Amino acid sequence: MGRRFCSRALGPAGVLAVALCTPAAAGDWPMFRSDAERSAYSPDALPADLEAVWTYRPDHAPDPAWPNLARMRFDRAHHVAVAGGVVVFGGSVDGRVVALDATDGRERWSAFCEGPVRFAPAIGAGLAFVASDDGFLRAFDLADGSLRWKHRGGPDGRRVLGNERLVSRWPARGGPVVRDGTVYFTAGIWPSDGVFVIALEAATGRTRWVEDETGSLRMAQPHGGAEAESGVAAQGHLVATEERLLVPTGRAVPAAFRRADGAFEYYHLQSQSPRGGTATMASGKLFFNSGRFFDAKTGAAAGTAGKAGSAVAGLVDGLVTTSASGLAVHRWEELEDGTRALRPALSVPAVTADRSLIVCADQAFVGGAGTLQRVDLTTGTVDWERRELPGAVEGLAAAGGRLFASLDDGTLLAFARPDGGVPPIGGGPRADGYPSTDAGGRRRAPLAPPTPAERAAEAILARSAVRAGYCVDLEAADGALAGALARKSDLFVIALIADARAADAARERLAAEGLLGSRVSVHTAATSDVGDFPAWIADLVVSSASLSGGAVDSAAARRLQRPEGGVCCFGPPAALELDRRGTLPGAGSWTHQYADPANSVCSQDTIDGPLGMRWFREVDQRITQRHGRGPAPLVHAGRIFSLGQDSLLAVDAYNGRVLWEAALPGILAAYEGDHLMGTAGVGGVACVAGDALFVRRGDHCLRFDTATGERTARFRAPPPAGGGESIWGAIATDGERLYGSLADPDHVVTYRYQNSGELDLQRTESTSLFALDASHGAQLWRYDAEHSLRHNAVAFGGGRVYLIDRPQAAFDRTREEVEGAVHPPGDLRALDAADGSLLWEVPEAWGTLLAWGAAGHVLLMGYQPTRFRLRSETGGRLAAFAAADGHELWSIDAAYDSRPMIVGATVYAPGGAWGLADGAPAPFPFSRSYGCGVLACGESLAVFRSATLGYTDLSDPSRVENFGGLRPGCWINAIPAAGLVLVPDGSAGCVCSYQNRSWVALHGEDLPPPRMIPAGGVFDAPVEVRFEVRGGVPGEVRYTLDGSRPTAASPPAGGSLRIAADARLRAATFVPGAHPSAPVGADFRFGSRPDSDG
Repeated sequence: MGRRFCSRALGPAGVLAVALCTPAAAGDWPMFRSDAERSAYSPDALPADLEAVWTYRPDHAPDPAWPNLARMRFDRAHHVAVAGGVVVFGGSVDGRVVALDATDGRERWSAFCEGPVRFAPAIGAGLAFVASDDGFLRAFDLADGSLRWKHRGGPDGRRVLGNERLVSRWPARGGPVVRDGTVYFTAGIWPSDGVFVIALEAATGRTRWVEDETGSLRMAQPHGGAEAESGVAAQGHLVATEERLLVPTGRAVPAAFRRADGAFEYYHLQSQSPRGGTATMASGKLFFNSGRFFDAKTGAAAGTAGKAGSAVAGLVDGLVTTSASGLAVHRWEELEDGTRALRPALSVPAVTADRSLIVCADQAFVGGAGTLQRVDLTTGTVDWERRELPGAVEGLAAAGGRLFASLDDGTLLAFARPDGGVPPIGGGPRADGYPSTDAGGRRRAPLAPPTPAERAAEAILARSAVRAGYCVDLEAADGALAGALARKSDLFVIALIADARAADAARERLAAEGLLGSRVSVHTAATSDVGDFPAWIADLVVSSASLSGGAVDSAAARRLQRPEGGVCCFGPPAALELDRRGTLPGAGSWTHQYADPANSVCSQDTIDGPLGMRWFREVDQRITQRHGRGPAPLVHAGRIFSLGQDSLLAVDAYNGRVLWEAALPGILAAYEGDHLMGTAGVGGVACVAGDALFVRRGDHCLRFDTATGERTARFRAPPPAGGGESIWGAIATDGERLYGSLADPDHVVTYRYQNSGELDLQRTESTSLFALDASHGAQLWRYDAEHSLRHNAVAFGGGRVYLIDRPQAAFDRTREEVEGAVHPPGDLRALDAADGSLLWEVPEAWGTLLAWGAAGHVLLMGYQPTRFRLRSETGGRLAAFAAADGHELWSIDAAYDSRPMIVGATVYAPGGAWGLADGAPAPFPFSRSYGCGVLACGESLAVFRSATLGYTDLSDPSRVENFGGLRPGCWINAIPAAGLVLVPDGSAGCVCSYQNRSWVALHGEDLPPPRMIPAGGVFDAPVEVRFEVRGGVPGEVRYTLDGSRPTAASPPAGGSLRIAADARLRAATFVPGAHPSAPVGADFRFGSRPDSDG
């Protein structure tokens, strides 16, 4: 029996007061942590003597979505729900929902979802409710596993690659909860893609209400002063109280909705940062999250209950918490004013487990790494424990006199009073007709002669030469070819089967082989549904139907086929036809720190907004602390190259697959800190051209093969002119030549934010510049500076090298003001890239930055006057020179506050825009919210940090849009290239409560939403509202006036719409054959105050 807690009052200074309220059904544990409030409490004590009475090992250990994020531990184990003598759980690998007999652990039934199941089921009304990453909530009959109903959470069937699996664009990541005959769940984890909070009638699946607007809320973000259109990002087990639905939001604190109708109440993303996490427990008028308790009515913090990350469980008269320092009991104490205060009552340091916690009457059960302990809460003694378990105990449940433990290796253990023989941990043969398993839980496939599918797979692999990556079987028939390809290669195969029964049969067969989810996923979809699948993800596209001469939908295949080498392989095995895809038209590259050797900060990619999710995943690379301003990711030939603290990593830009990793221990150790210098002053550490990637380190440069990560050469820097240690400084390549410089170890600039990191190893200027043959490393030429070469003031383009030879700004070495400090000018010079000969020079060069523009062959000189700048970056001027002979084209005073970018024939910088050829000013009304770092541009899109990820169309920079739910880095880590916007994680060291921490790739395929003019307001008379669809999209705007989401059946708006009464207007763009745009919405009030989010 579960219970909930009700608070009577909040006392002064956050003092808490609660009292015990209504019990739930006796003997069951029907949801995660027992009940709708997730109290983790049962009034029923378990027997004194407990032994392992059965063990169940699923086919796969859990595959957590975020294995390295401590705040998001919701799927580290197969969490169970128990009711009516049945234990139910789902698998995060195979999507298999399993019901076990609670008495002996034998399977009663199983069923499949199309994606991972990451949350415990919720049981009510004789049904088991299961949420999956495929975007659906399913209701299975608890007795026999038959599907009673299912409900899609998102608006349609579009999919993305999420955590290395093909999942819904709106995965169901709000773990279901049941209360008062209603089941609640959520879909969507990325605010800007839309988040859906949903209430359904439990028995029938009929919709009670849907809230789908809070993802696009314009609100304060975790950093002070930061605001963006980025709201709720649902992820975690939901909590239902008497009045509210609490929605965990990943790494942040929960949001609250009125349970009766879904009305949004609050979400304190900024004021409660850096608190947050998915683990949430309610207690009447209070809820607990991240070691604190909060007033459930307002969301205001009310006090502390344990440490951040502590497990918490309820008591009749208090709380129990556990952490690495032990178990603690807190009891409510009556105060004179009639409230109760939470007071420490018991401490049990002998408790060493801290992963999971439940309370059964006066017993606390605590799970840890290989351990399980029971504490008598009346005496504070550990009176029972089990050690050397096969994994960490991440979840616990108690029902029917039994204790159930969920381990991180996938094992489920049941403990009870022993009534006979106890099977050993590891179990024996399964009782469901599947073959027996070995100790690792994998299937033993019987030996058999090669089948036609296996022979076809061998032919495809030989002909295509693709043996790793993602493969899509467009018409997978019975899944036999998909299984054969998986067995004979390292491919992950996505099988499309149109018939639902055939798809289920294929899942059964692949599960029996241990392949389902780990190597093959099966999706009930026809080739005609491929438009809902993410484009360009497949390294290999095949069709089972084509093996026997069936036709292939070439358009569908082309949509999936990965640029830069993706292969389509169709036809009978003896006559396979092959198509290998080349570079995507309009795709740009980012080969150097500032896009190219010219320092243009422009990839020339043609991507445009609005942006939507293509793939997201966690990548296990230790990156530089964000204030260390590590190197920008490089993007070339469909690959992302990321330099971390100890390694160089290559990731497929189109599907997020890790291709290779090369160890480079300590390569960025000097950058680790809060100095805010790094590449802002040092410049690039790596560059790429063709099949060669160069990384400078110490006195040398390493060359890697871009396809394999093999180190192919090591080039040493030449010795300094005056002797001493060679230190490779700047780096660039044009493919034929590799350029470097000899860094000056005596010029050490000061920190810009906090004194940390090894600034003496972050050299920003050099004494010499040289060129090597990129293939064999022979020195081609060398330039020794008369004064010094600032790395930011060296650029390459048009067969020439441009530099400013200038005395150093000695005052940059100190934080103290230097009276009368002057940075003397230098000489602007152009060298022939082939032999280093001087072509021309211009005296009195005052700039600290150079960039070359291909349009008109113009050289730009300016400053880098960003936040946390060096004192020498005074800003306020720009000048341009003819690259051919150095004559000045123009020189102007210009107010700008970031690094200038050259996009075609225009120079952009926050503060203005100017013609590259003549310096003529152009409108650039750009502003952003909080965000250090510089902008990165494609041909028409700029991306940057603006509270969260921001972007703007360069033709209409007055409107900054957001893709929310994540935090970009502090310099450059969002890159428009390869036809996508690629954002490796850049948030290392940040504890602020951005909801997700992930690598992401964003596409520009979605229809733009309409612009509403006016966007809501208070009016005294009827108002005409007009709509604009930007980008020249020939779309039709449809609308609703009751706040519901517009559909194709909603009325068209025409050119304008007259509103004469209070309304919640929502509108979306519709185009035949395409999914509608995201809706925009605003309140129109006549005599009342509006709310607007559009």
